[in-house]
Amino acid sequence: ANNSKSPWQTGAVSYLAVHDASTGIVGDLSDVGQDYQGDVLVWEVLRGTLQFDTWVVPSAATIASATLSVYVSSKITDSPFNLVVVSGSCLAGTIVAADYGELASATTNFGSMGSGTIAASAYNNLALSSSAITEIAKGGTTRFGLRTSRDIGSNTPKLNGSTYYEVVSISDHTAVNKPKLIVTYTLARKGYVWIEG
Repeated sequence: ANNSKSPWQTGAVSYLAVHDASTGIVGDLSDVGQDYQGDVLVWEVLRGTLQFDTWVVPSAATIASATLSVYVSSKITDSPFNLVVVSGSCLAGTIVAADYGELASATTNFGSMGSGTIAASAYNNLALSSSAITEIAKGGTTRFGLRTSRDIGSNTPKLNGSTYYEVVSISDHTAVNKPKLIVTYTLARKGYVWIEG
């Protein structure tokens, strides 16, 4: 993966005002999920972005399968959720504030993993669906988004007067444990590529 920016939003008016905002803040955060910070009375919604140079996949290739492998450095699961891969076709080449709102419309599950299954301090492999495979740009650039099922469902983090998290922290392309897109394809003979940023 070759971008390290992701869009997120925060605010104290209401959860839905934060969730449904058309623009966000572009930062170096590698967290995906939602939280309520009771000490300062604000909500946060964090959406992830991944970009891969898939020019090494030949244009004539037939992609048989694909797996997104992300290194989760930590997780806080005050409520259970799924980490969900979504379409990144709406994303700009350089992540901008409007990408936060654009990702709100990306709700189709391209591959997911439950928070109870997600392992911290380890790579986690998410098998990508046939719909996701159609978005792999052979000979080009492929983008995916990351959201949680509770973000997709507009489920408000619980208000219990204290800090409340539904978040996973994922290593970006600047880290040692970079995200990977593993693509298996066929030509006249089978090929296998391992793409890192």
